[in-house]
Amino acid sequence: VEFVKSKKAGFSIRSQQKQTTGYSISFWIKDFSDGKICSSGDMNMKLVCSATGYLQLLIKRRTGLYDGKTGMPEVRTFTLDFDDIVDYMYNGWHLMTLLYELKTNRYYLYINGKLSGSHSANLEIKGDNWQCTEWTFGSTWRDGNYIDMKLDNIRLYSRALTAEDIAEIYEEEKSLQSENIQL
Repeated sequence: VEFVKSKKAGFSIRSQQKQTTGYSISFWIKDFSDGKICSSGDMNMKLVCSATGYLQLLIKRRTGLYDGKTGMPEVRTFTLDFDDIVDYMYNGWHLMTLLYELKTNRYYLYINGKLSGSHSANLEIKGDNWQCTEWTFGSTWRDGNYIDMKLDNIRLYSRALTAEDIAEIYEEEKSLQSENIQL
């Protein structure tokens, strides 16, 4: 699937599976620019590429504490910065796998079957606000952070994949070719 920034493209995928240990999202990406690659359906998490070629994971979490002024649950936002990915942006197909592991409360990013970085969520888990049951690729009118990119073989998992799982997916699929469908 090809996304063109000027056409303001995006689409969503909904997962019906119950997540008990975490979740993973895996996809092949090519020729991507700055903008939002994907986000959880409720916008609590976004994977974006900056104009300077860095990946960032932006996360909002309800803390279970209540704001004394509004009586609403407090929300904290934090950003996880990953390594420079400029070498990947316009250099063939690359497998990106993002996962959250509940037992360690950590986010992991793998590129081409290898760990690119991991970060602690640094927030206490309250209820099920770690769940992601819908993913948006590209952007939506609410966000406006459009992107040029090509995606293939998008997969959602209701568990945190292991490093071995990710390496196996990469080795099995790295030679596959893709046709492009423009949105």
